[in-house]
Amino acid sequence: MSIAAIRTRLIGLIRDPERQRDYRRRGRVAVGNTAHNACAATASQVYLQLGVLSHIELGAEGLATAIKTTKRFDASADRNDVKPGDLIVCEDNNSNGLSDHVWLVVALQPGGWYECLDNQGKTLTHSRRVDGGDSKTAMRGRLRILT
Repeated sequence: MSIAAIRTRLIGLIRDPERQRDYRRRGRVAVGNTAHNACAATASQVYLQLGVLSHIELGAEGLATAIKTTKRFDASADRNDVKPGDLIVCEDNNSNGLSDHVWLVVALQPGGWYECLDNQGKTLTHSRRVDGGDSKTAMRGRLRILT
């Protein structure tokens, strides 16, 4: 499958509510049946299904590193260049040297907001900003599957 076809499939997968529910469930199971610290495990489900990863990553920094090593992704810190299908890697706010969170961009919303798929929130997706203007951890960078 070409990279363009994988990107199209990726966007389709993360927009499907049944798959979103399954990714979140599997992510929680991977970290001991809790939503706490399940962001990487949740996002890993998508990349496992696409055949990009061969295992679940349990940490945000580990997932970002694993994805970068595939050499199938473009990395950028440009907050003005975020598109559906991107994996957002957040900053390190607790000073342990590791990203605090990752989330997938499902869709663009008006005013600098994005529909987000991750382990947080009571709904399958929720709105988030990349600049931290929503009182959540800001974006350090994004990873986009190459097209």
